[in-house]
Amino acid sequence: MIAKLDRKNILDKIVDKDEKIIIASCIDKANKFLKTNMFICTNFLEINKIKILTSLFGKSDIEFTIVSGNRNSEKQVIFFVPDYLKNNIDTLKCENICCIKIIPRQPNKVAHKDYMGAIYSLGIKRECIGDIYANSICAYVFCMSSVKKYITDNLVRVSNQNVLVQELNIFSNEVQSLDNIYVEKNIIVSSLRCDAILSELYNLSRAVVKDKIASGELYVNSNLSVNPSMQLCIGDIISFRKCGKAKFHDVIRETNSGKFVISIKKYS
Repeated sequence: MIAKLDRKNILDKIVDKDEKIIIASCIDKANKFLKTNMFICTNFLEINKIKILTSLFGKSDIEFTIVSGNRNSEKQVIFFVPDYLKNNIDTLKCENICCIKIIPRQPNKVAHKDYMGAIYSLGIKRECIGDIYANSICAYVFCMSSVKKYITDNLVRVSNQNVLVQELNIFSNEVQSLDNIYVEKNIIVSSLRCDAILSELYNLSRAVVKDKIASGELYVNSNLSVNPSMQLCIGDIISFRKCGKAKFHDVIRETNSGKFVISIKKYS
């Protein structure tokens, strides 16, 4: 069992209120598994939460399995599986994780952020939704089975487009081959500070960017960042709520005036 003191020590280090609630819930599920020896799983977790929990569970000798929608998924689920079910991981995955395909009437007019906004507007908890892959034709959404029916019954429009919603076999080639689509963009920035890069990338004033960062809308490598002067590094994954997701790909060159030409992979 994870002792109350260890649980408190972990939670005291977490600043973000929502993240603290999620981590606490996962610890409670681990203790319930140890007490009942029955299968239980978390909801979808970002990389930073996975690192915190796997380190804690490893120290406590709690056996677990990490499962994702497919090999390219960033969000993952922790399965606590008793010995008598360890040969049934695939079955458990099918029972607990789903992939939904959303097909709009006029697909070229719908972006990744539109699909994401439509799903979250249903009032579904963010941790029940995994990765969302969107292309020019449709979108694929990984979700927990507990919210599948609610989504398929209630998601009828995305960005003023009527949509068809289908559930897919999570082990189908169509689902397992999904990956992010991105557009590579070169921008010129005065520095490698995150507020400078976000301002140029999303065509926002520095003041607006700083306000959004202070409001907790920026995540770098799945970690909440409230520091607008944070220096970004090559390879950093940036999630800026209501704006999009991008990867800092490369520094191409420095200009004569001391500015930087950088390459950003902007997820569509």
